[in-house]
Amino acid sequence: SPWAVEEISRAIEEGLVPEHLQRDYQQPVTRGELTELMAYYELYHEPESTTLGEMWAKKDEQYAQWREQYGDSISNLRYYQENIFTDTNEELYNRMYQFDRISGYPDGTFRPDENITRAEAAVLLWSVLREYISGGYMTAEGWYTQAVYQFKDIDAIPEWSEYYVAWMWYLGCIKGYSETIYGPEDLMTREQAIAAVMRMAKRW
Repeated sequence: SPWAVEEISRAIEEGLVPEHLQRDYQQPVTRGELTELMAYYELYHEPESTTLGEMWAKKDEQYAQWREQYGDSISNLRYYQENIFTDTNEELYNRMYQFDRISGYPDGTFRPDENITRAEAAVLLWSVLREYISGGYMTAEGWYTQAVYQFKDIDAIPEWSEYYVAWMWYLGCIKGYSETIYGPEDLMTREQAIAAVMRMAKRW
């Protein structure tokens, strides 16, 4: 779409978009594709030429240090495991689960090929963005209220996603379709997802 050309071009230049996602921009993005974009966003913060494997190893080492320092006081310092999900065993998803970026459904599946709504995408993208925001964001209740109650379709925003929708909007990463319409139940497209990740990278 015309509005997305500049941001997508910049995202590709910055190495935020894997090659296989550099097409079909108006089709819905899947849970697996969005997770991959999230991983590339984290890789963006590493030294140039770092690979995903090297980033995973660095995080593993950091987790080991934290476990030694803090013991069991931090409950989500997970070890790497395979077969986390019943429907996929790709290392990318196992790692993103290990580092508390994604979770599965109650039936044990991750459903990487399933399309994702804009509200669901806000939840996932926040899980990586929060790591790069320094200080204070959890206390700004006024910002949350300002964002959520701006939209006429507020009743369509699932309660479990309101906090994340509000913050991703306030920080300018996932905007509404207009000043008053958010479209939480609409499927997120590839171009919307890439644009959101580019905006996240520009800020942090």
